[in-house]
Amino acid sequence: MRRMVIVIDDAVVSIEQALSSVLFLFVFLTLVSSVFFRYVLQSPFTWTEELVTITFSWVIFLGASACLRDHALLRVDAFIHLLPQPLQAVAGAVAVGILLVLLAMLIYYGFTYAIAVRGDLFPMLRLSMAWAALALPVASCLAVLHVLRLVITEGFRRTLMSVTEMGDLAEQS
Repeated sequence: MRRMVIVIDDAVVSIEQALSSVLFLFVFLTLVSSVFFRYVLQSPFTWTEELVTITFSWVIFLGASACLRDHALLRVDAFIHLLPQPLQAVAGAVAVGILLVLLAMLIYYGFTYAIAVRGDLFPMLRLSMAWAALALPVASCLAVLHVLRLVITEGFRRTLMSVTEMGDLAEQS
């Protein structure tokens, strides 16, 4: 089970990073071309705002999931450092449990919302608004996988630590 989660997570991370990079490049090129057509050629696109909104929502949520995996999110840890060492591990387990409950709620309500708006269309693109809404629950599913991998490989205490905290922990050892 442990090995399978690690292999799946590694594959997902590769796809997640590549997709985020491609989507971010697409947002950049779309915005640059939109500015060029609007101000240089005096012939603006009417659909770029909607397309950039959809694409950028995917970039943001995929990026948040990847940051969780890479320990790149900040956390307020003043309270945790006041606890004795054994309770720090318990606090880590509680924090992971709360995060997993929150992610489960984001998945459930995100998919519920996407289903609810699937018939609503962006006015210019005529694309379903569900495409933008799906970014949150899909990225939350990926985040659950990343959290499980971190719990398996690093334990509860280190799962939600930032890179800075992990560096401080290494210095203490």
